[in-house]
Amino acid sequence: MSTEHVIRETLENAYPEATFDLINESHMHSGNSTESHFKLIIVDERFNELPLISRHKDIYKNLGEVIKTFHALAIHAYTKEEYSKIDHAPKSPNCSKK
Repeated sequence: MSTEHVIRETLENAYPEATFDLINESHMHSGNSTESHFKLIIVDERFNELPLISRHKDIYKNLGEVIKTFHALAIHAYTKEEYSKIDHAPKSPNCSKK
């Protein structure tokens, strides 16, 4: 099972009401790994009462040991209201070594 699939499955179980997009951005970075860098855009009402850092901590906690299987995860966690006010999540920069 691919790392991306495991991340998706873990997030689906942890955030059943969420809408999310998991993007494999490994091609934007140096190295040979095809599953090293991911971007997560997640929208969930459970974030309503959580400050940004707590949202990230919650996601890391729910990913558990899976987090050790890849190099980087860019997290963009929003409430429905926050997400409705933006066009899109921030673009990720290319790796400086690529």
